[in-house]
Amino acid sequence: MEGFQRYGKEIEEPFGIEKSACMYMDDGDRFHTDTAGEAKKERQQDRDYKQALWNAKLRDNADRENQRWAGMEKQAREQEERFAVWRATGQKYRNNTTSAPFNPVTLGIEVSSRGDALRQNDEMIRYRAMVRMKSLNDRNNGAHNPITGAPLPSIDLPRRPPPPVEYHSEYYPHSDQYL
Repeated sequence: MEGFQRYGKEIEEPFGIEKSACMYMDDGDRFHTDTAGEAKKERQQDRDYKQALWNAKLRDNADRENQRWAGMEKQAREQEERFAVWRATGQKYRNNTTSAPFNPVTLGIEVSSRGDALRQNDEMIRYRAMVRMKSLNDRNNGAHNPITGAPLPSIDLPRRPPPPVEYHSEYYPHSDQYL
């Protein structure tokens, strides 16, 4: 029986691995027993990572809030400058006029060309309403009362109001169309 006998170190350590082999591991590393310490180290790394994310998020939010406040302060400064110019020149006061030449407190139309145009527009609305009323009466009722047969009085139209002296398209857009 040749070749089946062992002599030397492999009899004392049948599963021993040479120190130069790639599978070799020192007994201190192989029999490592501080698993609680390793778990604690992993938990600490996780905590540090989450804390770093939280700090980055807080920093980003603080930067964004600072930019927002800086923008609001800039807008307030620009608005105050604009108000100062308006106060100095009186520009805003000139724009503080009513959109219609009508005073809702006194219920009166102002005496101006704009007021004349508004008055003429109101008169034309009343005139057109009378023309519509006469047209509907003539077409629907005819000249006689259908129940009694008596002749119906005709509706007299008022005079058509004259156009305003100065034309304002803003208050009288249909100057050519009266009906």
